This record gives sequence, structure tokens and C-alpha cells, in this order.
Amino acid sequence: MIEKKNLNLEKPILKTWSSESHFMSMILGMEGSKDWIANNYIQMIGQNMYGIQKTVFCFFPKHDPFCEDTNINVWNSCPFLDTKYVSSSYVKQNFQDIIEYIKNAINNEYYIYLFLKQNCLDTKIEGMDIHKTFIYGYDDEKKQVLVADHYDNGRYVTDVIPYNKFKNAFEQAYNEGNLKDNKSLTDKKIVICKKIPYEYKFDLEWFKRQLKDYINSEYTFSSFSPFYMNDSSEFVFGLECYEMIKRYVNTIIKQSGNYRKDTRVFTFLEDHKKMLLFHIKYLINKKILIDNGDIELVVEKLANDSETILLLFMKYIMSGKINILERIILMLDEMKEEENVILKKILNLI
Repeated sequence: MIEKKNLNLEKPILKTWSSESHFMSMILGMEGSKDWIANNYIQMIGQNMYGIQKTVFCFFPKHDPFCEDTNINVWNSCPFLDTKYVSSSYVKQNFQDIIEYIKNAINNEYYIYLFLKQNCLDTKIEGMDIHKTFIYGYDDEKKQVLVADHYDNGRYVTDVIPYNKFKNAFEQAYNEGNLKDNKSLTDKKIVICKKIPYEYKFDLEWFKRQLKDYINSEYTFSSFSPFYMNDSSEFVFGLECYEMIKRYVNTIIKQSGNYRKDTRVFTFLEDHKKMLLFHIKYLINKKILIDNGDIELVVEKLANDSETILLLFMKYIMSGKINILERIILMLDEMKEEENVILKKILNLI
């Protein structure tokens, strides 16, 4: 009888969104996964949600497996993962409890992603009511579920949740509040993923298509309109995201700092530039791109500038000094111009 089992987790490259970090932690290290990563994480989308003071940026396609549009969601489209959906009613009808189900899934090499009520837990994401939790193992001897998330001040780490607290948090999440009433999640309340071997070949033409769309701020999947692109929000793509970030910062200035301050706007900007640097190094290593010495340096500067902007925004939150925000806007203008020039150069060289 197996008493303890944990599935492999790699250190993710990204740090803004939990679903992106979980996804990366599963596929990194698999043979061919870096070729697939190099063919993705190019396009970005910005969303301004009117009325709730929220501006969000993420990679596109999205990394939320609970999203309805599974055909443009990488958890479903990635060839290195077998992703399935299980309802909470299935678990209740076929297993003694959620712990028995988790052990069964882990023993069959499946990672689990589900919702937990956060106020029932010591290991939790602060400020959240019901939050998605990623499970990679269990320990029967210590009666603990092994989990991973941005638990350490935003840093992605592993932790444990005692069986009794986990069961209580699961029951409350799936039997109370908006989760139970959310019709869009009726059959997708638990996600399980299994890694599968795959021989992936980098597609240069697809890379160039996405890069061109990013430069031109165009929607890459023009034949399909996701359900979340509705009239109640403003959406932008690619380089135009810089303008939305500037509008976000200007709104904070105009409202004398009373507008919602979300560091994730800038942690994602840093994530995107880190991935841009990953792409450039990949192209150079594969001899697809011949660098005369300035391309990688420029992209490294963009990555460093994005980190500086994040630190400046955190400094503004502490001090409230408007001149810091004004400096951020100037840096965003410079970054956009530098990125536009260097990406067009890269596109012409590959």
C-alpha cells in the first residue's frame, strides 16, 4: 500500500498568475517542452474591467483551465498534458471523500487543481475567499496533502495542508456561495492533468505570425471570439498593452492615489519581458537568429527595465509620491519604442 507519493514539480519561470506557474511547473523538464514554450508566450492581452477598478494583463491564449473556451486554453491545447474535468458529485458518489480521490489520482500520475475555502486553512492565499489550489502529492503517514502556490509573499513554493482542514475547505468551497451557483463551472469544478510524452517541433512560421500580431497589436485568433471579450470590458493586444498600462497609471494619478493599486500589472510586464528574453536566447541557440551583439543586450535591457518599473511602483505604494508614477510613464514610453524597433529587426532577420 502506497503511503506517500509526490509528482515532480519544476521551478516555474513566471510569477504573476498561479495557473501559469502551475502549468509551467508540470511541463518544464519534459523533453521537447522548451521547443513548445518557445512557440508560445508571445502574445499578451490587456483587459480593463469597467466599474470594478481592475486592469489585468496575461499571456494569450489564457492559462485558466476553468475557462469555458477550452479550444484556446493552453491547459487543454498543450500536447504534453492530458487534461480532464471531474465534477464534485462524481467524487462524492465514487469515493469515500476528497482525500481518497486525491490519493487515487496522484497514484495514477494525475496532478489535481480544485477550489478550497481559504478561511479554513493556515496555508492559504491572503485576501481570497475561494481560491484554486494545485495538488502534486500526499503523505498518508503525516495526513497531509502536498500543495504548491505563491504562498511565500508571492514566491512559488510547496507547502502542506492537513487532511482534516483540506476536507473542510473542500466541502465549504463546493457546497457554499458562488461556486455552487456558477453555472459555467457545473462540469468543470475539478481539473486533473497527466504528463504525456510528445515529440514537438518548433514552428518558425507560427512564431513569426504571433510576433507580427504582437507588434501590430492584432488579435492572433481572429476566427474565434472568446466569451470573455464582451462589451463590459476593453481589450487590447500586443504593444498596445503599453498604452493600457499608461492609462492605468494615469488613472491612479488623476484619482490622487485612490484607484486600486495592483502590482500584478507590473509583475506580468516583467514576466512578459523575461519570456521575450527566453525566446531570443532560444532563437540564437538554434541558429535561427544571428545576433551581431546588440539584439540580446536590448532585450536584456527591456527585462531589466520592467523589473525597475515594478520596484518603482512598489516604492510608490509605500510613499505615495506622484513623481514616481510620472517616471514610470516615461519609462513605459521608452520601452515600447525600443521593443517595437528590436522586434521588427528580429522579424526581418528570421
